[in-house]
Amino acid sequence: MGAALSVQEIARQLDLSSATVSRALSADKCALVREDTRKRILDFCNAHHYTPNFSAQALRKGTQRTIGVLMPHASGHYGELEILLDREIVRQGYTPIFSFWNINIPGEHAKTVQRLLARQIDGIITTHYSEIPEDCHVPVVIYGNKRDEFECVYPDKYQFGRDVIHYLAEHGFSKIGAVGGLDDVRYEGMKDELRKRNIPFHPEWFIDWEPVDRFAFSKKLNLRRMPEVLIFHADNLAERFYHWAHSKSLRIPEDISVISFDNLKISGLMFPPLTTWDPHIDQTAELLVKSILERIHNPDLPLRQHAVPVTLAERQSLKRNLQSNQHRKGLDHE
Repeated sequence: MGAALSVQEIARQLDLSSATVSRALSADKCALVREDTRKRILDFCNAHHYTPNFSAQALRKGTQRTIGVLMPHASGHYGELEILLDREIVRQGYTPIFSFWNINIPGEHAKTVQRLLARQIDGIITTHYSEIPEDCHVPVVIYGNKRDEFECVYPDKYQFGRDVIHYLAEHGFSKIGAVGGLDDVRYEGMKDELRKRNIPFHPEWFIDWEPVDRFAFSKKLNLRRMPEVLIFHADNLAERFYHWAHSKSLRIPEDISVISFDNLKISGLMFPPLTTWDPHIDQTAELLVKSILERIHNPDLPLRQHAVPVTLAERQSLKRNLQSNQHRKGLDHE
């Protein structure tokens, strides 16, 4: 059926005008169509495998209808986000070009940026901003952290830091540690909430993650003096801890509780299933693509910072410590 479809036939089946369908499928005129109507048209086209002739449009309008996506790797959180970005970019009638770089090789990111810019792309979505040239001729949207000098979409990690400590305190935990990149803003949120609640901060339990050594945390944990709970920077890091804990005959959550960030698909399959915080990468992917397309169509838009709320996916990796919770409440009222 896809080969027989035309703009006129789509309009007839959806009871719309041909002009409305044509505008909805046009990069520079889609903003003239109501969002719900455009979504209805795009969903119909996807369901019937109809693809407009974007090559002809590109020749007429001088655009390539391609979006470059720069990511440090294709695993874990980034891997799931990349799948969603691919789907959303294609759904919007563009072609994604994914490019990756080795974070351990100096200058690799700058080369990746230049390779993409040489492809005549229309815009860039990336996690890193330091190597974007000042005279970059295409719009850029940054993912991951708030940057005032760029349009950006990011999970509200500072608020997550406060919320996770609040949640753990309410469930009776007072001996709290964390494993991750400690220069990240989430750890500022954790420390601020610990101070607010008069919970001691133990620097020996806040362990900096080293990408080169995936099990570096195991060398820095004192098995004789463990925290009650560890907060992990990412689910794949928590998964490594599960394996290490098993090798040391540590039971989760009986001996140590674990909570994490990402809500990857694998987190619900771990044993026990991992309690983790969900950054809503489906919503993030849509917002990233929406932002870059708006900047492509209107480069003079003011820079915007989009914070995506983070919510809890509660499972079975936390021990309920009611006695400690009662003690904590007593401290809070002193």
